[in-house]
Amino acid sequence: MSFFINATKNRKKQKLIFLVTAIFLAAGLVGSTLIGVFGSRQQENATAAQTPQSISEKVAELENQVEENPKNAAVLARLAQAYYQNDQVDKSLETYQKALNIDPGNSDFRTSLATTYFLENQFDKAVAEMKNEIKNNPDNDEAHYYLGVFLAYGQGKYSQGVEELKVFVNEADAEANAVELEKAKQMIEQIQNMDK
Repeated sequence: MSFFINATKNRKKQKLIFLVTAIFLAAGLVGSTLIGVFGSRQQENATAAQTPQSISEKVAELENQVEENPKNAAVLARLAQAYYQNDQVDKSLETYQKALNIDPGNSDFRTSLATTYFLENQFDKAVAEMKNEIKNNPDNDEAHYYLGVFLAYGQGKYSQGVEELKVFVNEADAEANAVELEKAKQMIEQIQNMDK
């Protein structure tokens, strides 16, 4: 009888270890990709004092550029990123949406908007944006990657997240996405081991 009790305890410990490991992998994966999309707010703020132009000055400059040409989606997206780095999250989200209204097919803008939602714990909106991206750009393999992460680690929908990550693993360019592919494979394995 004690054998079965110990076996049950061991399985529970094993599931907990897998869960912690999967969360750790996801945090590293999301963190590394988000830094690529946004840069680090803290790093930007820390170096702002050392550079001739602070983030507040950058925001002001970009706001002037938008005022001069309000239909320039690329400048709007840079302003949205600067707002985020300046801890103006609501303005960042609103400005990304303006950029998308001008250029609705721009995958980078939509991914940045979705990632901002994810960082701000607005997981349903992050997932909706990535589903919209896949609908509009079905060849965007990275959208499956982000959707998988958002589903699994935002909404706790692990099996759906695994399916999206598998799409990314099966379809993404191995050379261009080598690091992301390896991390996605590790996440898939960890999530699947949790269910055993």
